[in-house]
Amino acid sequence: MRKKILAAWAKTAGILVVIGITAVLSKSPVIALTALCIPLLALVSAIINIFISKKIILSFVCPPTASKSSACLVTLNADNGAKLPAGKLMCTVIVQNSLTGEVREVFLEAPVNPLSRSTASFMLQSEHCGFMVARVKKAYITDWPGLFLKRIESDARGEMSILPDTFVPVINITVPPVTPFDDDSYSPDKKGYDLSEVFQLREYTEQDSLRQVHWKLSGKLDKLIVRDGSLPVAKSILVFWDRNARSVTPAEADAMAEVFCSVCQVLSDMGVRYTLGYSTPEGCVMEEVDDTEDLLGIIPSMFKDGCGSDGPSGVQLYTERYGRALYGKVICLCASIPPGLEEFASGNLTLITLDGEASPDDSVICITPENYAEELTTMEL
Repeated sequence: MRKKILAAWAKTAGILVVIGITAVLSKSPVIALTALCIPLLALVSAIINIFISKKIILSFVCPPTASKSSACLVTLNADNGAKLPAGKLMCTVIVQNSLTGEVREVFLEAPVNPLSRSTASFMLQSEHCGFMVARVKKAYITDWPGLFLKRIESDARGEMSILPDTFVPVINITVPPVTPFDDDSYSPDKKGYDLSEVFQLREYTEQDSLRQVHWKLSGKLDKLIVRDGSLPVAKSILVFWDRNARSVTPAEADAMAEVFCSVCQVLSDMGVRYTLGYSTPEGCVMEEVDDTEDLLGIIPSMFKDGCGSDGPSGVQLYTERYGRALYGKVICLCASIPPGLEEFASGNLTLITLDGEASPDDSVICITPENYAEELTTMEL
């Protein structure tokens, strides 16, 4: 941007020198007056831009989702509500992948016409999945000759999810027998499908099965009441992504995101209800997933935070908040073996890690950004 302004000044200075020499040689007052008009025009336009800058609104238009390595058009709109034009809009846009931390800058230019919308576009492409955020770093309008800048304040923001390329691991789930009358075998805070143990009573909704209706209580209250069943702990599954274990490269973050989403996608396709969890710098986010639609709604939010933290690991944050992971099966994805893993889960744990120093066995699967799909062809839970 600075180079363009310096170039405009150099160009204007050259024009003024030529006009000045011509005026001296021709002794023409008209030509001399023309030379004076150029800086006067720039000054008047710069003053007008003070008012125009308050009338310009910037906004981004981009698709909500895109595939990896596919080029998408991102457009910056500049709506000028003033009745006068400016020279041009000059803008620096920062695009960041919140998951991987990758950042790029794009310089855009557009004319600024009165009472109209101007646009400037660029192509956005990412080889890694994540959550792309475009925002305005600096935006200015120039005077008509392009000599002076007036800053535009804008909080314009464009967001786009880059979806992972999922693969299809074969997941074999083996569950131990459950004693229906053992209260300790049911989850205290998650509803399930076992109607022999009531989790909660509530009013009927259109999505409920008639099998859930508590007819006796409904007759007394003169409205339909349904029962939510309890979830046997031994048949419950937690899929947890510890993103705080260590800092990772963009390729490693991309690999972990694809592994996590692929495992969750397969579980959803199998009709398995499970709990999805992931760590952030502030704590843990826990979501109940009943089907693929639930999963697709969670993915964009999950990609909004990056990997790596100087604080506690994700499993430490989990145990501080919830205690031991009381699930029949726990799948934990991490970049390295996190501290506090034994307090988090043990015999029911399957660990997927990028840690090259870990010893792979029946409960530990070591992967790399290059071979994760091959290593996870089959999973035994």
